Amino acid sequence: YPLCALAVSDERPVSTQSTWATQSSEKEQMFIQELEEILDISSREYLLPVLDDLFKQIGRCIQSEHFQVSERALFLWNKDVVATITADYRDSILPILLPAITSPHWNAQVNELNGNIVRMFKEMDAELWERAEKAHRYKLAVRRKKLEDRHRNWEKLRTTGIIV
Repeated sequence: YPLCALAVSDERPVSTQSTWATQSSEKEQMFIQELEEILDISSREYLLPVLDDLFKQIGRCIQSEHFQVSERALFLWNKDVVATITADYRDSILPILLPAITSPHWNAQVNELNGNIVRMFKEMDAELWERAEKAHRYKLAVRRKKLEDRHRNWEKLRTTGIIV
C-alpha cells in the first residue's frame, strides 16, 4: 500500500481531498500513517504544490469527532519533517490550521495536543499568531452576521405570509 501511494505521488501532485477516506476512522488513521511515511521520504519540491491541501486535510483530521484520528493527526508534529515544514511555511500553514487547533474537542488528550501546537506557533512567531487569530475572529464574525441576516430575511418572509 505505501508503494502505491508513493507511485501516485511521484507521477504528479495529487489533491488529498479526492483520495482521503472520510467515512472510516480506521482508514483515515491508515492514510495519516501513509502520509507520515511519504513526508519522510519526499523532497520539498514535491510537497510544495500540495502543501495547502495537505494541511487543510490535516486540519480536518484534527477536527474529527473520532479522537484517534485527531490524535494521530496531531502526533504528526512529533516528526521532524512536519515540524520543519510548519516552521518554514508558517505564514501559509497557520491560517489553515488555526480553526482546527483552537476549536475545543470532546477529548481532553486532543485538547492538550492542540494546546501544544498552539504554543509552538506562538513561540515561533507571536506577531503572526496575533494576525492570524484576528483574521480568524473576523471571518467568524462575518459568518455569524451572514447567518443572522439569513435568519432575519427568512423571518421577514414568514411574517409577510410569503412563506408559510
